[in-house]
Amino acid sequence: MEQQERNVAMQPLINLVLSAWHKGAEIDLDGIGYGRIHWGNKRDIKRECSSYYRLLSGLAAVTNSKSAFEVGTHWGGSALSIYRGLQHNSDKATVVTVDITTESDNFIPAFNGHSITKLVGDANSQEVVSAVTTLLPTADFMFIDAAHAMMPTLSTFAIYEARLRPRVIAFDDIQFNDEMRSFWQVIRKGFGTLSIDVSDFLPEARDRKCGFGILVLPRAAPDLLSSV
Repeated sequence: MEQQERNVAMQPLINLVLSAWHKGAEIDLDGIGYGRIHWGNKRDIKRECSSYYRLLSGLAAVTNSKSAFEVGTHWGGSALSIYRGLQHNSDKATVVTVDITTESDNFIPAFNGHSITKLVGDANSQEVVSAVTTLLPTADFMFIDAAHAMMPTLSTFAIYEARLRPRVIAFDDIQFNDEMRSFWQVIRKGFGTLSIDVSDFLPEARDRKCGFGILVLPRAAPDLLSSV
């Protein structure tokens, strides 16, 4: 595909992302912070809301998502942000999130009135896969932000895309290292203009050194990309 044709083909997805970014600005994320940082001394606490939380909440809202699955809970800020977006579409919004740590245990419970279930374990293990699919037979929205390595991330994608059949999947840190860049190349090759790195055109949401991927699954493209 020539570059000009590709740019035209990408425009509906770009429009969807921009719509989500603007919608996210309207959603109340007050009190939601990132938590313990993963850089520097790894002990400091970032209490501010990360910019991509705004995008996550907006994406959940504008894609009419009512349920979500997340891999990589950390302190729970992203799960809570997604949940706030889901609430725009349903009063029975549901999030299931998985992490190998219990760091979110003192944070998520502090926010009352939500339906977020946290599981501890390896998201790719048979035990966790079984638990997730029991709690959440399908998920409209999925967010993967866990092991920054190609094969674990690709396995997570393959396992849960097939079982939960999401409409939209977001991936953080797709430019973080060579393995994540290789993972993203696989997604781009497989899905073409249904996938995009937000940092290419919206650096205020996520800077280029991290990258932030969005994939609209073919099953949802006629609905989501024809209306923006």
